[in-house]
Amino acid sequence: MLDININSKIYRSIYIFLVFSGAWLIASRELIPVVILIIFLTGSYKGIVPTRFSRTLKVCLKCFIIFIPILFLTNYLSGFILVEYSLQNSVSTMLKEGKISHVTLLWIVLFGPLIEEIYFRELLYNYLKNYTGIFWAILLLALYFSIIHLNIIAAPSLFILGIFLGVLRFLTKTVFFSILMHSIFNIIMILLIL
Repeated sequence: MLDININSKIYRSIYIFLVFSGAWLIASRELIPVVILIIFLTGSYKGIVPTRFSRTLKVCLKCFIIFIPILFLTNYLSGFILVEYSLQNSVSTMLKEGKISHVTLLWIVLFGPLIEEIYFRELLYNYLKNYTGIFWAILLLALYFSIIHLNIIAAPSLFILGIFLGVLRFLTKTVFFSILMHSIFNIIMILLIL
């Protein structure tokens, strides 16, 4: 594992550049192994596995019960208000064909949430909370999360989802449940689309 002193100005600048430009790496499926390698070489995987599973599961379920109605209301309203904007290409394809390929399903349910949550709720969250505090870190990452998906119709829902996943990350002290809830959210969205 690399032991880099992030307090050094040069290393901090390189680290910030890599972390914030990493979102564009996530968009390219071919670069997933590179992102995973960086995560494991920098030791950023340590907060992934929960230590107190039953306690964190209860917290996760409480957050889920609170946020899901807000999320679906936001999703409904944004679809109603932003009707003149087109759907995301993948959503349009699923609606048109009425089905989804196994590779796309695997990406949407497993790889996407895993990579995105490690990037947003582990790497960026741990960095930003030291400089902006937890509240602003969650809010800024939720905004960044909604923008990076490049979908104006889904942006309000993704912003709320980003807040939910950030709060979940803060309360459970692990990214494991954020990954799980992100996957569940994606499954629900696929079921609603099809």
